[in-house]
Amino acid sequence: MKVILQKQLKNKGIKGDIIEVKDGFALNYLIPNKIACYCTKQNLNFNNKYLKKVAKLKLEQENSLNSLYQKLNLKEITFFLKAKKDTNEVYGSINVSQFLKKLNLELKTNVNKNMLLNFKKFDQFKQYKIKIKIKSDLFAVILVNLKKEN
Repeated sequence: MKVILQKQLKNKGIKGDIIEVKDGFALNYLIPNKIACYCTKQNLNFNNKYLKKVAKLKLEQENSLNSLYQKLNLKEITFFLKAKKDTNEVYGSINVSQFLKKLNLELKTNVNKNMLLNFKKFDQFKQYKIKIKIKSDLFAVILVNLKKEN
């Protein structure tokens, strides 16, 4: 019997998939527990609309992630900090929340700390490279400069 999955079913498929199962499994388990529905013409039309909607949402999400990558990749952010008078070392440091606040304000993004891969406190006058995970296979690099305040 062919059924349309309404929920993910382990080792069988995900929501929207049309699968072939034994009649007893479909009639006694899948359909009564609303895991699947009969594969009728009306249900197929509804399923096709659902699959088109999911594909459109995935495409929009992909475009959104690519535009975020374009906004972030190889952009520079500069922080000006005071230096200790006698040693010329950084007086203080920049932490995650300060970095994210400036990044999101300057580049008009919505990056959160879970997306930062190699962040550590900025405590030396130099350039840092911070990797930001956009999606599983797409990473942006932000260049962060720490300079002396005049």
